[in-house]
Amino acid sequence: MDREGDDLSLLEGLCVDMQQHVRRRGSALGQCVLGEMCGRWERDRPRQVMADGSNVEVVDYLYAQAAVLEVLLCEKVWQWAAASGGKFYRKAGDGSPTGVAECCEGAARKRSGKGRELVAAQGKGAASDDVDWPAIKGLKRALEKMRRVYDDEACYLVDITRNAILFENAGDICACLKAIKSDKDVRIERIKNRMHPGFDSRATAGYRDVCINLRISSEWTRHVGVSMHVCEVQLLLVKISENKTAEGHSRYVQLRNSRGE
Repeated sequence: MDREGDDLSLLEGLCVDMQQHVRRRGSALGQCVLGEMCGRWERDRPRQVMADGSNVEVVDYLYAQAAVLEVLLCEKVWQWAAASGGKFYRKAGDGSPTGVAECCEGAARKRSGKGRELVAAQGKGAASDDVDWPAIKGLKRALEKMRRVYDDEACYLVDITRNAILFENAGDICACLKAIKSDKDVRIERIKNRMHPGFDSRATAGYRDVCINLRISSEWTRHVGVSMHVCEVQLLLVKISENKTAEGHSRYVQLRNSRGE
């Protein structure tokens, strides 16, 4: 087996191990974090919950939490990227966003990734101001998804606070997963390995990544009341990012709309 095949096998093993850990911990926590089978979504979908374990019912509450966590998540992904060869897109010369993170919508998709300058994460310091960091999920899309997919239940919106890290190869993604797993402040709630050869990428218009839903539970986040908020972090290859275009995303939106998602 070649190097790439070895890396993909290691990646699959890590993802399976992490998901099994989530399931074991989820059974111990009852239904505080892991959701029940509910309509079209899977049994182990994480939910946004209050400190007492009840579902979050108000979208504004999630956006208030996201406003607090946004900068902290940038700091965390910078640290994980520095430990694993991760990269980010640099802001445009005028400081305006160029479309760095693949998890963002709207203006952040105006350009393809091809030809854009990358910033390599280094050291354990603060996240770089040169990075084109993603914005919080747009309210219009959040409400659209809540109505179409989640039967108007706000608790299933787990990607309002989100970020993405780019890598040159699957081996570096494995290193990042290990860094995330070893972070004492992180509570992983779900991991999706869309890099698996068996994943049907037709459902995502050819897009592949490793998608992690997690919480940041530190003394500070518990103090300010955001330690239960579930965030999303996408780990993807630079080559996949470079193939994304505004036109391609427009076609994906049309596909998503046709499926009522």
